[in-house]
Amino acid sequence: MRLERVAIGLVPAVALATVGLGLRAGASSRTMGARVYASSPGLGRPGLALKLVTLVEEAGVVEVAQVGRIAVVASTAGGGARWEGASNSEGVAEAWLALDDLHAGDRVDLTVTNDQQGLAVGTIEVPAPASAAAADSGIRPQRSSGELLVDIFIYGGALVPNAPATVVAQVRDKETGRPLGGVAIDAEPEPGLSIDHPFPVTGERGMSVAGVTAGFLTAAWSLKATSTGTPRRTAEWSGALPVSAGAATVDLPPILPPGAPRTLELTVPPASPRLYLEVRDVVGRDFGAALDIDRASGGHANAVLPPLAAGVYWLVTSLDAHGGESMTGTTVARPFHVEASGGDAEREIADLARLATPNPPQMLILDGFAAPHRRAAGTRRRAMTIALSALAVATILEALLVLGAARRTQRSMRHVANAAAGAGGLIDGEADRVSAAARVLVLVLVTLLGFAVVALLLLDRVG
Repeated sequence: MRLERVAIGLVPAVALATVGLGLRAGASSRTMGARVYASSPGLGRPGLALKLVTLVEEAGVVEVAQVGRIAVVASTAGGGARWEGASNSEGVAEAWLALDDLHAGDRVDLTVTNDQQGLAVGTIEVPAPASAAAADSGIRPQRSSGELLVDIFIYGGALVPNAPATVVAQVRDKETGRPLGGVAIDAEPEPGLSIDHPFPVTGERGMSVAGVTAGFLTAAWSLKATSTGTPRRTAEWSGALPVSAGAATVDLPPILPPGAPRTLELTVPPASPRLYLEVRDVVGRDFGAALDIDRASGGHANAVLPPLAAGVYWLVTSLDAHGGESMTGTTVARPFHVEASGGDAEREIADLARLATPNPPQMLILDGFAAPHRRAAGTRRRAMTIALSALAVATILEALLVLGAARRTQRSMRHVANAAAGAGGLIDGEADRVSAAARVLVLVLVTLLGFAVVALLLLDRVG
């Protein structure tokens, strides 16, 4: 009976200890991995530009992790490529894989490691090209009136405070939409905007180029266009010009020669620790870089653009690692043309400013946490199965022990009752048996209820 009492108290303790071990075995451990993002390959150079984000996950909490040495190895049916580098304090690294003859839908075996530790391993599919054909991107006026149509475009899409910028105005006939030459444009800036070079009379394509500088975070002006023909027609345009506070400035010519690298010097506010840069075309990304800023020199950084084939490109700069995806905040996209013959720079800027920036989607093509998550989920399921099985066995065993102890107690009580009856005592044996059975039933139900509560907590954790 003493061993039986010890067993009755020991079974729940062993069951709960088993549950605790199961929970510990199923708990997630510290895991380091990388997520790999890519757009479709660009037209400027053969290969694939990847954005790596290195992370650490522990107890369900994910944080960025700076990794000093990263190796990316890619292999295809036609060859392979390797890249080595590091991620910055935001866990971001830009990798370039020089893979020839790469097309949308091709499969690439990709391995990302850190000192022989796997960060991401799998087979990816090259993303499909984004929709081509960038359209006009004019600034919406607050007020526009008159017999003519005036469209305003900013080279780069936005002004940068205290940096010279180029603004293009195009005048068209309101009825036919035909560009009109010989139209004079007078601009009246509001405080905070200065006009460095006023608009000349529009040319045969109806376009005129002016130079402006925004001194503050807001910039607005009013324009009046007047034709020189008969009858004289006018138009008025007034509104605000977008300003990208904190954006980078760069001396980028509108025309670059093909097949030659180009060193660029970029400047950002001194408080900015890094700058993200990429080159994209109408279908994908051709280049990416995460630049550290030299604060001691006033916020400067250098980047080398790779040789590019002839075509139209956009240099996208942002202080945010994902600014190029949202095209907001400190993001500025400056178009440029790669061509063999150097054309008219002003005419080229006027044409480029009218193009909207393409935004090829950055897709997650490989998740380094997918395989660890699957392994951890399998471990949790096995651990929970063991814990629930232990509870079921403990419930049955505890019920049997309690019922066995209750039967022995009832037999002892009957012996006592019989002895008392033989001695002439008065014992209500039936009432005692009913009372003992009720107490046993209550004890068994309480035991089952306790185990059921623990089982429900486990099931809730699994869910």
